[in-house]
Amino acid sequence: MKPLAAIIVTLILMAGTASTNMAATPTPTATLLKPTATPTNEFISAYAAILAKGADYQGTTTEGYYYLGNPDAPVLLEEFASFSCPHCESFLTEVVHHIQDKIEAGLVKFVYIPVTNFGPFDSTTMTRAVMCAGEQGKFWQMHDLMFEWLNRFGSSAGQWQNVRKAADLIDLDIQQLRTCYEDADFSAVFDAASEQVKLRGVLGVPAVYFNGMLLESAHGGPVGLIGLRDAIDDFVERSTLTPTPSPTQ
Repeated sequence: MKPLAAIIVTLILMAGTASTNMAATPTPTATLLKPTATPTNEFISAYAAILAKGADYQGTTTEGYYYLGNPDAPVLLEEFASFSCPHCESFLTEVVHHIQDKIEAGLVKFVYIPVTNFGPFDSTTMTRAVMCAGEQGKFWQMHDLMFEWLNRFGSSAGQWQNVRKAADLIDLDIQQLRTCYEDADFSAVFDAASEQVKLRGVLGVPAVYFNGMLLESAHGGPVGLIGLRDAIDDFVERSTLTPTPSPTQ
């Protein structure tokens, strides 16, 4: 069994070199970053097995951040991320999608903490679109789509015409979505996230916290899939061990 200390490398104030920071060069609005195919049904329904576990396997924290998984899971995994951050998109597809068995098993509660002013451009409109989809029960489907839209549409991903395209793919009520997108007040959520960024010293995204500790790879930057799965398994194993009684004197 690997010691947890070998996996949780250090609790520091800065995300590593694979993170995106506020000083990045803005992406031109009309730029198509890279061509991709329209997301498949499997991509859109990636969370179906988890959501089928019951209503309590998704929801919002007291701050208004969306979570996925058992609210009483032994592992609390928090991600500070921005929808304009390419490294955050990579973390989603290379890591988060591959720990869903741990979430489904009730071992991990995954919380997405939205930051809008990190990355190549401000991601407020993208974040609003995702949170408005959440009000129709499809936060996680739109969450994945906005990262896909980052690849397809760049900094115009959050413009209404592109949000509408995403909404059609996941069968949202368009009028309800537009009203929310244009008028809803999410300032309390954004303010709470900004305060946590300051308190934890987050300087780059994605920043991933494992039960309150910043989790990084051995080379700096966000933890990879193997390291994260090992950390989950090691912590769960340790937390379920029964202490050996002391010998009777």
